Amino acid sequence: MAAALLAAGPARAVELVPVFGGSVLLGQVLQDGKSTSWNGNANLQATPALKFSESWGLIPTYAFAYQGTKSIADLGSGGQLFQDSMSHSLRAKGVWKRGDLKIKPQAGYRWEFLRETSDEKWGKGLFDYRKPSLGLEAEYAVAEAVTVGASVDWYRIEFPNYRSLESSVKGQGLGREQASGRTLDTNNLSWTGTASFPFAIPGVKTRLSVNWTDRTYPEQNLVLPTGSLSPERRADALKSVAVALGRGWRLGEESGVYVDMQGSWTRLDSTQNHYDAQTARYTGDYYSYEERSLQPRATFTLGPRKVELALAYLNTRREYLSRLAQDPGGTYLGDTMVLDQDNFLFDLAVPVGRGFKLLVNSTISTARSNQKYEKFFKTSYTLQSHMVGFAYNY
Repeated sequence: MAAALLAAGPARAVELVPVFGGSVLLGQVLQDGKSTSWNGNANLQATPALKFSESWGLIPTYAFAYQGTKSIADLGSGGQLFQDSMSHSLRAKGVWKRGDLKIKPQAGYRWEFLRETSDEKWGKGLFDYRKPSLGLEAEYAVAEAVTVGASVDWYRIEFPNYRSLESSVKGQGLGREQASGRTLDTNNLSWTGTASFPFAIPGVKTRLSVNWTDRTYPEQNLVLPTGSLSPERRADALKSVAVALGRGWRLGEESGVYVDMQGSWTRLDSTQNHYDAQTARYTGDYYSYEERSLQPRATFTLGPRKVELALAYLNTRREYLSRLAQDPGGTYLGDTMVLDQDNFLFDLAVPVGRGFKLLVNSTISTARSNQKYEKFFKTSYTLQSHMVGFAYNY
């Protein structure tokens, strides 16, 4: 890609613009009100951007992240608790500009390592996954402060260590869709449209995003009402709409605040069903759901040192269309399953000179559900983390 960019541009010296940043935080984590040992989070990102001409550029990026705090990840339509996680990602994005039009091809690869127990070896986690991706994005400036964009992305998520329990041991009541081995692997084709424009209220900026993702499961057969398997494979359609409104105000001569409100709606339509072998109960359309989220956020910039203080709240509600809730013993109830999550976030960044910032971060996440059967997935929990550390940007 770099050779093509060099050939396309006029002869000139390549301009290198390195961007580097990272942070390290240490602190206390509480799960359901009980203290755990001290943990830490860390991240690092390096972007040696290259400018070949006024029309061509290349932006390679390496990113590393380690999360020592406990987290809940949604894998296979269920919340799995992990002690810690680590990721590495490589991405290369080209930028071609002609007038008000920008074209951005990109390719990337991500390695995600998830440990369910602290003594588990890195790279041996059951839910570790890899994500190769390719994409093409176009952006056009229609007028001042008005831009539109469209992108198409292909990516694959593969779990090299995962083999379902039912594929090796029959009759465990896990649902027949887990009869094959690598049932979590997916191929994804995603289409996104975006628009940024001023809102009707002066000073308010608006961003709109619409997405459609087709997802296929190469090793997951459809479940029939008899509990047997169809030769057809599972296919999901994920649709979402997201809107963000934001406005800034000055607070005196050296301070200000930016307030934004983000909201989204998501619907997953899946062809997959579920057969509970323990109760001989069939549920069609088992994985389909609608989800809504709302996040108000206020970011303050204070004083001549530009201290940053951010306060945010995020509420997410997921309602399954056909999946019934269960009591603690596994008996099915009359209501469909609902998941509610509240997240409170507090971030403080104090510049201390030479590119360094002192960081203070607190998050409180509370999940509630009418699903009380938690043999396989967590649905009700409280996680808190209170961290302090440093960040560096160059």
